[in-house]
Amino acid sequence: MSNPTYTFDASLSTPKDWVRWRSGDVSGEPQWFTADNTINALLATYSQDEVAAQCAESIGSQCIQLANMVVQRHLQLEYGDRAREAFALADRIRQQAESTPDMPPQTGAQYASLSEPVLDEYLLIRDLEGL
Repeated sequence: MSNPTYTFDASLSTPKDWVRWRSGDVSGEPQWFTADNTINALLATYSQDEVAAQCAESIGSQCIQLANMVVQRHLQLEYGDRAREAFALADRIRQQAESTPDMPPQTGAQYASLSEPVLDEYLLIRDLEGL
């Protein structure tokens, strides 16, 4: 079995580089999280957005396994915060991927088109309330 490789090209010349950029796994400082061959294997099955979300979740899962806080001289890393942020990033990636140009981003809020008023519902509510 060969050693895993970790590469990133800031020009985003490949889908793997885009996934790394979107999930934030772009540098070996302090560490890489997802091997190139893992990203490429996921890309063979899933969309780039879904792979980026899965990589962000993987980063979160790996951070959960690390010490909650690491302090070395003037450096302090809190991996609990990183895990929460990674899972939140995965959610945002999926929400943005579900959006289309004619729809707002998926925020969890409900919306109705203002171009088509729903007069029947207004009249029904008015009748029920005895207005």
